[in-house]
Amino acid sequence: MMLSLRLLLLVLLTPLGLVALEEPAQAIPESLRTHAERSDWSELTPHDEVLRFYRELTRLAPEARMSRIGSSREGRPLHLVTLSRPAVSEPWEAQASGRPILFIAAQVHGDEQARKEGLMLFARELAFGDLQSLLDELVVLIVPQINPDGGEAGSWGTRANRAGYNVNWDYIRLVNPEARAVVQGVLNPWRPHVILDAHELTGFRWYDFYALHPSNLNVGAEVRSLAAGPATRAVEEAIKEAGYTYFPYHLQPSDPTTIPEEGILGAGYAARTLRTYGGVRGAVTLLFESRRDDDARVDLEPRTRWQRLAMTGLAEWIAANGQEILDSVLSRVRPVGYLIEPHLPIHRLRSLPAVSWERYGSDP
Repeated sequence: MMLSLRLLLLVLLTPLGLVALEEPAQAIPESLRTHAERSDWSELTPHDEVLRFYRELTRLAPEARMSRIGSSREGRPLHLVTLSRPAVSEPWEAQASGRPILFIAAQVHGDEQARKEGLMLFARELAFGDLQSLLDELVVLIVPQINPDGGEAGSWGTRANRAGYNVNWDYIRLVNPEARAVVQGVLNPWRPHVILDAHELTGFRWYDFYALHPSNLNVGAEVRSLAAGPATRAVEEAIKEAGYTYFPYHLQPSDPTTIPEEGILGAGYAARTLRTYGGVRGAVTLLFESRRDDDARVDLEPRTRWQRLAMTGLAEWIAANGQEILDSVLSRVRPVGYLIEPHLPIHRLRSLPAVSWERYGSDP
């Protein structure tokens, strides 16, 4: 008995014993496994299951909050999820934290399914996994599905919403309720410093993952340089270090062998897309594109992994360079107008209309 006690004391007092007494890493709850994971990646996560996931996340994680910012054309709820430590429930709280604010928009095209799947895994890692420390350095805003109607259409979704609109082209006109919810419910009140517009692409593509900064020259040079330089490199490194392939996003002719004069082009300059619209507003903005089959159910697991890796790489870069990002974004002089306004000072943010927040409860 005495020998057993001595052995126990020896174990507890050794470095290994001391490590064993440290608080273990927080386990990811089983209830936060996505529908796609539970189906062994044979099924896409439907809209109702996406809502269940984020409601469960906000119920279990003290760092998470969830609010309804609008409805789709068919009446499906559109939500904003925030993750930060301590948690934030209002835009002025995020601005007062002095941290960079990252906004991630997913599934504006309903048939680009891996974005919403990767975003759920990224949010779960922030709340319960290896990325928890990032919540001490930045505020993360998530709209899980901008176009849930398109996501639920057909066998694997449709690009447009059910009214036939490409919602990604509507950030200036705001014809569609989905685009209005993003601009009026997120971009205007929260003023994110970094915006990620996550997509997927089909067609003849060699590489697993692509990214692109705003190409419109109305975007401030310093903000555009951050997006095109270190932010993009962080994404590229995250993808390549995991063993996957990367190339800058580009457009190509439908038949490059017979129409060579068309060449390979960068993406468009129009401010109607979030990649450019976010940049014109003064945010460091990136477009993500992962390669996919015409059937959005094919290779869902690796596509989801690419999106999560890229999100992680970008978030880690933001956390490590927060002050530089804030200085670049907040020093940009922008005209006050209908579409483009400067970041509001804290005392004005406090006067914004309150958002109706839910921790968990009845279906909003």
